[in-house]
Amino acid sequence: MSESKKLLELRNKIRAKRPNFRPQDSTKRKKIRKRWVFPAGMHSKMRLKKKGRARKVMPGFRSPNDVRGLDRNGLQIISVNNLGRFLTLDKNTHGLVISSSLGDKKRLEILKKAAELGFTVLNHNYKDVQKSILQLTEKYSKKKQEKQETTKIKEGKLKQREEIAQKKAEEERKKEDELASKVLTEEERKSAEVTQKEEIITEQEKILTQKNT
Repeated sequence: MSESKKLLELRNKIRAKRPNFRPQDSTKRKKIRKRWVFPAGMHSKMRLKKKGRARKVMPGFRSPNDVRGLDRNGLQIISVNNLGRFLTLDKNTHGLVISSSLGDKKRLEILKKAAELGFTVLNHNYKDVQKSILQLTEKYSKKKQEKQETTKIKEGKLKQREEIAQKKAEEERKKEDELASKVLTEEERKSAEVTQKEEIITEQEKILTQKNT
């Protein structure tokens, strides 16, 4: 048995014996936070390690230094955000934790790369890597289809708006043309009236000249 396995077993034993450390009077008052705070006070029974009181954090409860921060299989836990991270990792010593802030596309790429290179993924959601890859591909394809449908709907709405704007512009042009034609007809009528008046005046002048002669 290797040393690392022995240390991992020892860590498991220490964890089994380790109590759930809680701060003083955390069960009595709601305002006290659940994170560990060393007990204070001259008459504190917890500080004085009296029998029947909650255990205090002491040396001996901590896991061995060589195995500290490792996975149960002895792998070093490393967060992965991009594919370039794989260049500095080793599948025998490192275990991957895919960041929760990533999108489905990047997550799928990282899972495929991990399956290809033989890395172990430590996320609880991705215990079965192949199954999770299939689920993510389906999810991603659905999202892509939804996006395409939304873009089509948006394009259709834009086209409808453009058609309505064109119709309005055509109607306004027709109205302007009609108004212009009306103005022209009025001007023609006025010019005809003027010409008629001029003709009448010329005829009257002719008659007057004939009478004078």
